[in-house]
Amino acid sequence: MLNVNRVFYRAESVSMRIESTINAENQLLRDQLSRERGLRKQIEADKHELQSQLLESKDRLHHLNSSLKQKDSLMKKLDQV
Repeated sequence: MLNVNRVFYRAESVSMRIESTINAENQLLRDQLSRERGLRKQIEADKHELQSQLLESKDRLHHLNSSLKQKDSLMKKLDQV
């Protein structure tokens, strides 16, 4: 009977250590996931900001090209006079 109790005690001890290790690993994974989510959120915000800047730059470029074409047209008319 004494040996059976020792076996159960050892098994319980091993089980508790395994559970402790698993809990620690799970916490580590949760922390890493939280950091990854934070990074993803920041990257998405940066991406949105860059897309907005790109759109503004494209709009400015379009207006500059239109102005340049208009000026070229006026210069051609002046050359013809």
